[in-house]
Amino acid sequence: MTSESEILIQRDGSNVALFFPPGAARGIQSSFDRVYPGELRRTVNGDLVDLTRAQLRKYRLSLTATGQSLPDLRGLWRGQLVTVAAPVVWTAYAAPGSGSIALERPAREGSWRVLDAVTGEPVAGATLSLDGLTVILPPASPAVQLEYQPVLSCRVVIASSSGDEWDASANWSLELEEA
Repeated sequence: MTSESEILIQRDGSNVALFFPPGAARGIQSSFDRVYPGELRRTVNGDLVDLTRAQLRKYRLSLTATGQSLPDLRGLWRGQLVTVAAPVVWTAYAAPGSGSIALERPAREGSWRVLDAVTGEPVAGATLSLDGLTVILPPASPAVQLEYQPVLSCRVVIASSSGDEWDASANWSLELEEA
């Protein structure tokens, strides 16, 4: 991780994050797409139903940046498992008096915060479960908004980099899909 960005990428089985030297993580553009768009069908009565299996609800993550230097992408091969905390913030909402908020993907430790949905002020007393998938709210909490950085377990699809010596620019991109 660097002070330039909130991105964190770790090779599976490693506690060491990919190294982003100064100028490598500026202006990272990220996009989340669904790998499988789902399957919708009409019943004999004309109702539209979702037949997508929950196991197929996975994301594709694209990260691209143009900077002054390249991150250390050595050893990132197609199919390699990585853990990614992408430089994006997801939000979730809970009605007044809710006891908890279930998250779609685990929250990165230290990246989440609970705000009063009306005033935007921080709500004290919320805790994150050990698995990172549930935020436990304090009793009698107001309507809250949770902001968090999701963590995804992905496989490398494409890792590429290029540069221009004359312009002193470096381009890199990572295409990842949830495992």
